[in-house]
Amino acid sequence: EEEMLVFVDFEPYLSLSNTRNPNIQLIGLEENPIIQVDGETYRGSYDYAFGTYVFFEKDPEWNPASDSLFDTPVKQMYRYVDKSNKVLRMKRIFLTEKEPLGEEKPAKNEVSSDGECSSEQEENEKEKLNVTMTYEAALNQHLPEGSTPPRHIPEQQNGAEIINKILQ
Repeated sequence: EEEMLVFVDFEPYLSLSNTRNPNIQLIGLEENPIIQVDGETYRGSYDYAFGTYVFFEKDPEWNPASDSLFDTPVKQMYRYVDKSNKVLRMKRIFLTEKEPLGEEKPAKNEVSSDGECSSEQEENEKEKLNVTMTYEAALNQHLPEGSTPPRHIPEQQNGAEIINKILQ
């Protein structure tokens, strides 16, 4: 069993301030790190830190009464554990269910088993490509409740001209 100390940066995607005991699962730490925290999945990549990250832990042997250096007693003392010049930067990903191996989607012009052209499937595919909102509206869906958008996106960059047009 090997022990590693890694600084993981979820900023701004994850806040554990409201969570006491998060359920954390981790795979592929060295090559393709994926971390799941309370059902939210993140993929990461290693990067060099701007400086050095220093790790400390609570010192269980420290006695506040025995340290006369401080005028006011310090409640907790920490001791050095390790340092790192790398950081694991995480980004949120969304997983989709994998289709079973035996089920394959028929090609666009392929005839289905009952002899009809798969027009219903084509309609479903077109529906997936139908743009129903502007770029700005899509971004604003992810804002916290009650907050205002940080900027306005001009019409020519906002995609308003392709709303409700089916992309092919």
